[in-house]
Amino acid sequence: MARKMVNLAQSLGDALKVLSDSLASLGIEARLDCGCAPPDILVQESRFHQMLVNLIKNSIDAIDQRLKAESVAGPRIDVRCYPEDEFLVIDVTDNGIGIDESRIGRIFQPGFTTKQGGSGLGLHSAANYVIETGGQIRALSDGIGKGATVRVMMRRTAITPPAHGKPSGDPVER
Repeated sequence: MARKMVNLAQSLGDALKVLSDSLASLGIEARLDCGCAPPDILVQESRFHQMLVNLIKNSIDAIDQRLKAESVAGPRIDVRCYPEDEFLVIDVTDNGIGIDESRIGRIFQPGFTTKQGGSGLGLHSAANYVIETGGQIRALSDGIGKGATVRVMMRRTAITPPAHGKPSGDPVER
């Protein structure tokens, strides 16, 4: 599949826009911070977009689960992008239900879900995409009721545009 240059902040904004009705219906504030990240990255646009949507949708669902159990002051999702060593890090953090320690290692497995009617494929699909790019993905949480972060670490060498021309063996759309 061809990769192309995309604006990182715009891609994240587009993913939030797709989910704007869900965000609004739950009163979730979504904040985006890409100030230190490269403005443009080279990715398979549709898969990158789907990964972002899956991660944000999962955060929305986590907040919804917590709201059903208790009041949450200021439901929010923070998406922060920044370089770290050889990676571009994308953190999607919510103040939702959190993740029980016994489940944190399984959330990217196919079919694993805690949601009634969930397929367990959204986070698995996101993880597959990240791993295929040579990156890493992990979930972080201090437990139930304490929110969670899904951290995506994409190798900068895999998403940085080539200095001159197209990379060999990998078609690029511009």
